[in-house]
Amino acid sequence: DGSAILFAGQSGSALPQPDKSSELFASDVWIGKINPQGKLLLEKKLGGSGPDRALAVASTTFGSAVFAGSSWSDDRDLRPNPPPFSNAWIGILSRSGDLLRQTIWGGSGHEWATSIVATRDGGFLVSGFTTSPELDSSRSRVNGDAWLIQLDLTGNIIWKQIFKKP
Repeated sequence: DGSAILFAGQSGSALPQPDKSSELFASDVWIGKINPQGKLLLEKKLGGSGPDRALAVASTTFGSAVFAGSSWSDDRDLRPNPPPFSNAWIGILSRSGDLLRQTIWGGSGHEWATSIVATRDGGFLVSGFTTSPELDSSRSRVNGDAWLIQLDLTGNIIWKQIFKKP
C-alpha cells in the first residue's frame, strides 16, 4: 500500500546448532517491515537448526510478503525435505509475518532462490541456481545452472525451467 518498506536477509540463529563447529554459519531468515520514516513495524525470524537465508522479498497482491532464499534445515518452520545440501525456500507470509505457505525445491545438490517478483495474476516468478544433475536429467553441474519457477498465489509450482550454461 506504499506505507511500508519490506526487508529480508539473514540473522544469527537463536536456535541451538547440532554441530558446534558450524555455529558461525548458523542463521535464520530475517524479514521485516518499516515505515517511510524508518520506524520498525514488524520483525520476524524463521528457520530451523541449519543455516537459512532470505535473498529476496516482494509484496503480494493481498498486502503481505513473500521471500525467496535457501535452507539447509528440515525442522522448525520448514516442512521436512532432508538436506545434506541447500534447497530453495520460498515462503508466503501473512500481514503479521506468520508463515502461511512454503515451497521447498531441490535435488541432490545445492539450490538457491536469489530473486522473486509478483506477477499480475497474483503468483510469483522465482529465479536462482542449481547444481543437481537429476532435476532435468541433462548433466552434472559443478558451478550451477540458472532456473526459473512460476508459482501460483498459494505457492504451488506451475512450471519450471533450467537454463544450462554454455
